[in-house]
Amino acid sequence: MEGDALRIGKSGENDFVLADQTVSRIHCEIVREARGYLLRDLGSTNGTLLDGAEIREVYLRPGAILTVGKIELKVRTFAERIEVLPSERELFGGAVGKSAPMREIFGLLEKLAPSDATVLLGGETGTGKDVLARAIHEASPRKERPLIVVDCGAVVGSLIESELFGHEKGAFTGATAARQGAFELADGGTLFLDEIGELPLDLQPKLLRVLEQRAFRRVGGNREQRVDVRIVAASKRNLKMEVERGKFREDLYFRIHVIRIEVPPLRDRKEDVPTLAEAFLRDLGRPPSDLSPKALEVLLRHSWPGNIRELRNALERSCMLAGSGPIEPKHLGIDKLTRSSGSTSGSRGMRTSSGTTAGKVEYHGFILNRRQVTLLDYLRANGVATNREYVQLVNVSVPTGWRDLKDLLDKGLVRSEGQGRNTVYRLTDDAPISNSEG
Repeated sequence: MEGDALRIGKSGENDFVLADQTVSRIHCEIVREARGYLLRDLGSTNGTLLDGAEIREVYLRPGAILTVGKIELKVRTFAERIEVLPSERELFGGAVGKSAPMREIFGLLEKLAPSDATVLLGGETGTGKDVLARAIHEASPRKERPLIVVDCGAVVGSLIESELFGHEKGAFTGATAARQGAFELADGGTLFLDEIGELPLDLQPKLLRVLEQRAFRRVGGNREQRVDVRIVAASKRNLKMEVERGKFREDLYFRIHVIRIEVPPLRDRKEDVPTLAEAFLRDLGRPPSDLSPKALEVLLRHSWPGNIRELRNALERSCMLAGSGPIEPKHLGIDKLTRSSGSTSGSRGMRTSSGTTAGKVEYHGFILNRRQVTLLDYLRANGVATNREYVQLVNVSVPTGWRDLKDLLDKGLVRSEGQGRNTVYRLTDDAPISNSEG
């Protein structure tokens, strides 16, 4: 396609002529839109089919088979290189960065944010994908409408459909009242599907259908509702690899892979550390000058396996430990593995942080509660644990146990495998080693 539209038919006035009697004079057209390529039937006699299903209007997917009359065409799209100059700004909404990679992202978002283009954000845990999603929404014409966030990895598998589409009263046990879902709540605004790679396989076709038809039904409902939402999705997983492994549907991947932005890890943009530190200190009510030059040197040397989230945690902790004085390397807890010097605690690798809430401890540069430390030591010794084993181990309710685990997942200290009741948790490769091991 050289222009913004390609008209197909047997008449010579079309852009793409198919000399076949089963093809109508002006059969269908393909229109380039921000969301992708829209295929539209133009009232043809024999219909327009995509992968064997008759359509009126649908977005094309790479690899799909387009049938025009009796002629079959395979859809192939070629990535267009978009030349984007780095932005001159060091802020885009709540996102901060002066490095070349971040200013390139800001330059791209300056062009994309005002559109309705679907954006897929990739990158490691803690790189700030959620901040960029909010910045995209706030820079768009939809900013006065809701931004609804659904963490696909944090909702129990059996409830995710209701979370997305809502449910009617009596739709399932416990549904004592009708409830709006995320699509309904986000109507006119933006829906941020965080960790979309964790979405159960059996729900992915339903999500794809809604994204293509812009309509859905509540769980247990019969009435179809139209919806107008912009989709921003994010995943720490390599979704293309997940497709090859059979863990993510190819058609859904192509549907959300309109514009992909890879957010670099903090270790690859160390020049952003001082700017981020200043922003976080201001958020915490401290002047940037409180960070001593030696402390800044420590921040610049650190590899940041937990990325921006780890940096913020380190500064939040250091503000509590430093009190009203300057922040020194000893307050950061990241120059070397934190050791329990002079502590009478029996937990390995932790010491109580003065000024913190009771029950909170400093553990290898993270502020955790003692229950979480117990779990990490348990995982180090046993390799794996379920949510049920955890709540029994530390004697807490299931919701409290889930909040603890979600926090550990967000910090990149544990990873989950499986879904629902079959979910198990293991230490990540970036989880600190036990101090007793040297």
